[in-house]
Amino acid sequence: MKKMFYCVIILLFLSGCKQEVPEPEAFTVEAAEIQKKDFSQAIIKHNVHGRNVLVECNVKDIRFANTASKNNGKVLLYVNNRLYNEYNTAAFVVKGLKSGTHKLKVELVDLNNKSYGVSKEFLVTII
Repeated sequence: MKKMFYCVIILLFLSGCKQEVPEPEAFTVEAAEIQKKDFSQAIIKHNVHGRNVLVECNVKDIRFANTASKNNGKVLLYVNNRLYNEYNTAAFVVKGLKSGTHKLKVELVDLNNKSYGVSKEFLVTII
C-alpha cells in the first residue's frame, strides 16, 4: 500500500513537469521623446569657516559619481577665474584659501565636461 502511494506521488510530480513554457509575446517599442532636464530648482549654497569654504549642491536628477552612467555629473570649481579642482560629490570643502576676497564659480557638468547649464558665482572674503 505504501509503495503504491509513493508511486502515485511520484507520478503526480512527473506529470506536473510536462507543461510547456509559453512563447513570449512580441511587442513593439515606440521611440520616446527625450525630455530636456529642468535644473531651475538647483540649489548651490556655501559657508565660510576660517580659511575653508563649504559648498553644497542640491540638484534633482543628477548623481555625483565618477562612473559612466546616465545622469551622472561632477562639479568644476573655479577660483578667481582659474580651474581649481573637480569634485564627484554633492558637498565638498575648499581648504586653505589665502586672505582676501575670492571669486568662486561652481559649474555642474557631465563626465565629459559638457555643461548642464547650472552654475553659480559668488564672492568669499577670507580674513
